[in-house]
Amino acid sequence: MGGAIVAAPLTVPLLYLAAGEDRAGAGLRTAAVLIAALTVAEVAWAATYLAVAEAEPWIWLLPVVAGAATATGFARTPRRVTPA
Repeated sequence: MGGAIVAAPLTVPLLYLAAGEDRAGAGLRTAAVLIAALTVAEVAWAATYLAVAEAEPWIWLLPVVAGAATATGFARTPRRVTPA
């Protein structure tokens, strides 16, 4: 378990804001979505590991589903236009 688990309550909302920012280019939006999905997948893996140890298929299925759901949700975030 890495530091992303400890920082996730702070970083995931900030990544959501970055993914929805209009001034952010496509590369930054893609990076925010990817990093958020990997962070949520890591948190889901840790929670699954603590709940059911290494029981198949949950140890890999729940983190994959959580990461995919996060990526889908963040990618569909409507862009906010910041007034100039």
